[in-house]
Amino acid sequence: MSDSLRVLTIGHSYVVGLNQAVAAQTAKDPNIHLTLAAPAYDYGDLRRLRLGRTEHPDYKIVPLNARLTRWKHIFWYERKRLSELIANGNFDIVHNWEEPYTIAGYQIANITSKAGITQFFWTAQNLVKNYPWPFSKFERTVFAKSQCWVACGELVRQAMVEKGYAESKSHIIPLAVDTNHFHPIDEAERSQVHDELSLAPPVIGFSGRLVADKGLEVLMKSLERVENGWSLLALGSGPYREKLLHWAASRGLNGRIKIMLADHDQVARYIAALDVMVAPSLTTRHWKEQFGRMITEAFACGVPVVASDSGEIPYVVADAGVVVPEGNSQALAAAIDNLLSNPARRGQLARAGRARAESTYSVPTIANQYVQLYHKLAEQS
Repeated sequence: MSDSLRVLTIGHSYVVGLNQAVAAQTAKDPNIHLTLAAPAYDYGDLRRLRLGRTEHPDYKIVPLNARLTRWKHIFWYERKRLSELIANGNFDIVHNWEEPYTIAGYQIANITSKAGITQFFWTAQNLVKNYPWPFSKFERTVFAKSQCWVACGELVRQAMVEKGYAESKSHIIPLAVDTNHFHPIDEAERSQVHDELSLAPPVIGFSGRLVADKGLEVLMKSLERVENGWSLLALGSGPYREKLLHWAASRGLNGRIKIMLADHDQVARYIAALDVMVAPSLTTRHWKEQFGRMITEAFACGVPVVASDSGEIPYVVADAGVVVPEGNSQALAAAIDNLLSNPARRGQLARAGRARAESTYSVPTIANQYVQLYHKLAEQS
């Protein structure tokens, strides 16, 4: 093994430049030589994406051709190029950012194993699911070929251990938030954003996919109960866009609601201009909140959070926000009203959220956990 630990980290999420922040921080370690690989093009949850950055001074970026990226279970990387990247003895560790039950995750694990390289994967699956063949085979194979695995939260680890996978090989490393990019803004800039959006404060925000699972029916019902004045900024797209617009029109609220699909680089500014962020996610038979990225982004921006208790949310929020029972529109409305009526409480939660973002979810904090894991794996190999 060379003096410099050669690490390949690969996954479709790296198409978004902000998602490379942990890799960039990791690459600052003088004992790690990092290569990052991602699809040249990817269909994300909200739009078609192109790998925006193909060069970086601290690490190498490798664009890969990929097919069917709209469907994450079945998309795959061009095998020849992927094999050439991994199999030529270029790496000591491969960090597989694709889920173990997917074709892409299976591809990476097989090629890495045949090359005799230490590997591990990251997963956000927090439900005990028994996949049909061949996805069940993919998952078993990836687990078997990996020296360890990383869960994004406590419920993910519990679910995987319940499925029979070794807890001794597990680590919990959550998603990071770039606290330099997501940060509080002053009142003058907040007012400027409100004017640009034509929204009167106080502004309640939602960020993410506009779908039923994210609790938008509950949000609409709760807003009808909120006694304080409010405006709503919904950042995202999806089938509930039209339902939100219809709901607003039927109640004469058109001027109080703005729905937009913002560029990734602009999301932080819009979130920082909010008075309250809401995350009313709902558990369904096939899904419960795996993390709640909007929560940590709001924390970093110094924005108070009111969230449901779906899935991982209570672990993410801890005591830095307000958690209410999922599906309870009355409780959600009461929590929103309480914050809108209490500037001191909003300020307290804003400070607590920012502190939690910096101490628990910041890029340097998460990158350091990966650096330690890389070196631990190198020592064991």
